[in-house]
Amino acid sequence: MTETAFTRKFMAKLRAAAMTMPYTIIIFKHNDFYTAGIPDFSVSVKELGITSWFEIKMAGNNPTKLQQYYLDRLPRAHVIIARPPIYFLDNNPSNSIGFLIEDVLRASIT
Repeated sequence: MTETAFTRKFMAKLRAAAMTMPYTIIIFKHNDFYTAGIPDFSVSVKELGITSWFEIKMAGNNPTKLQQYYLDRLPRAHVIIARPPIYFLDNNPSNSIGFLIEDVLRASIT
């Protein structure tokens, strides 16, 4: 699976799961030709006034120097590594996309 295909599938499931949360959660996808280095998406929680940033990489790929620059400087920045059937959020493994989504939402509200 490519990073693009994984991201598309993951984002659809994340948005659906966010709708079931007891918070107003806003998810923005940030990658386009004009935003080099910016993490792939952010999750903002209106009631808590916080935003978390996430970069998605397939196993074997690392953030570029520019991506790492922003990840190091943004508060609440995380890296997701997809190595189906195992997924990692900041080196913590999840054994399904569903558990990964729970981990992402938990990281966004705590």
